[in-house]
Amino acid sequence: MDRALFVIRQLRAAGFQAYVVGGSVRDRELGLDPQDHDIATDATPEQVVAQFPKVIPTGVKHGTVTVVVDGVPYEVTTFRRDVECHGRHATIEHTTSLDEDLSRRDFTVNAMAFDPETGEVVDPFGGREDLTRRVIRCVGEPAARFEEDHLRVLRAIRFASQLDFDVEAPTWAAVLEKAPLLERISTERIAHELWGILGGRAAYKGVRLLDEAGILRRLLPEVAALKGVGQPERYHHLDVFEHSMLAFQHAQDLTPDPVTRLAVLLHDIGKPATRSHDLGAVHFHGHEEVGARMVGELVPRMRLASSSRIHLDSKELIERLQLLVRLHLRPMQLHGARGAALRRFVREAGLRLDELLLVVLCDRLAHRDPEIETFDRFKHDIAALGPAHEIHRLESPLSGHEIMQLLGLPPGKELGRAKTALLDALVAGELPAEKDAARAWLLQRFGRPSASG
Repeated sequence: MDRALFVIRQLRAAGFQAYVVGGSVRDRELGLDPQDHDIATDATPEQVVAQFPKVIPTGVKHGTVTVVVDGVPYEVTTFRRDVECHGRHATIEHTTSLDEDLSRRDFTVNAMAFDPETGEVVDPFGGREDLTRRVIRCVGEPAARFEEDHLRVLRAIRFASQLDFDVEAPTWAAVLEKAPLLERISTERIAHELWGILGGRAAYKGVRLLDEAGILRRLLPEVAALKGVGQPERYHHLDVFEHSMLAFQHAQDLTPDPVTRLAVLLHDIGKPATRSHDLGAVHFHGHEEVGARMVGELVPRMRLASSSRIHLDSKELIERLQLLVRLHLRPMQLHGARGAALRRFVREAGLRLDELLLVVLCDRLAHRDPEIETFDRFKHDIAALGPAHEIHRLESPLSGHEIMQLLGLPPGKELGRAKTALLDALVAGELPAEKDAARAWLLQRFGRPSASG
């Protein structure tokens, strides 16, 4: 705040108004420690530039420049009012009124300003009271706010998720009415808000609100399709949707990571496509593989890797989610297994082992009988193998060329099978990672080339 105060004092010394605004004011009122401080002023961008030695013209046409103080950036934006709104990007003009600037903001909890010199909070719309009441409420008439910027429909749910607030009744009624407007918003902007919901402290509430508003079926139809899909009562007391939601609630409580949480939400999306009946019993054979393939379609469709809230490209995100969905049954299937099978599992899980075990735990906690003792024994058996990263990093002591020479094989499928078999044997602990041992094992398994070639 000291550097933000410096910026404000500089502007005021030049005869301008200046205040801290936005989320940092809200967070300060909630007793949190804001990391970013945005500043609003009646100075134009050109006037702001004239006051500081280092300024970056980040968004001059929108009235915003970035002032850098001791290497720390501060966004400084001229007071604005909306001239015309198109549902996506408003046409604005500068104003000299702080209240007018605050009146164009989305929710009351975001429409406050703070004077760091006096400690005064400027709160013309009752944001502080709404923080006390823990509600998200639009500034002014809710339907009008959502018509001005359609993304605010999703932002209302995102703030409810991040702050663990409720959406007050008139605002929620407008969310229900205006939710179809999200069809006009770019997928990238929607994905950014979705990650905010998934990463919120009340993410379970956020996804429930998405469902109640009819938005979930638009964004994640694979999840909405789980509704009403019955499961064997021997194992489950809920349909697939409610089971997935309960697992997701556990994920909310056990990890802050939105990618892991999303994996939990998606872990059973393959069940509707694989549901079958056999002798009166319900089965979902191969649903984990089908679900993993569906993830490969969902991620690019929703542009999930486009958001700055995560730091993964599309390929990395798909591979991570697919692994977690594809292997979520494996630990319980391996109950009672020993050495080789467990080591193969650890290698397949790779660096995502701990994350995968958390997904499995959330899934188990949402079963009729979680079988936590069985799960804990599996974790104990895995830990007894030694450091997982050592298994994951195992490499063949022989190169492909050396195997070709040893076995007299040309490049092709047979060479590939030999390389895979050798590595599998190493992972299973059947031989040490030494060249002589590897040669002997390959010759015993595949034999020497015949003299006739």
